Amino acid sequence: SLRSREEKGSTVLTGFQAILLHCRTSSVVQLYFGIVRIDEGLYSINADGDMEQIKLAIIMLVPENCDKAYIEVL
Repeated sequence: SLRSREEKGSTVLTGFQAILLHCRTSSVVQLYFGIVRIDEGLYSINADGDMEQIKLAIIMLVPENCDKAYIEVL
């Protein structure tokens, strides 16, 4: 589900060395929010088409049938 979301457009937060990985998925039954610090070199293409080092991943997962109000709060 994350890969499918990423194919719709880059989720790299350009200039912040961060990526916002988020999607609706049938793989979870409740909301998930997490932050992962990346010590090793990880690179991704940002919205400008440039390679950018990623040092932080913000992860938000919601179930397919999640109420819209919960998503807005998250």
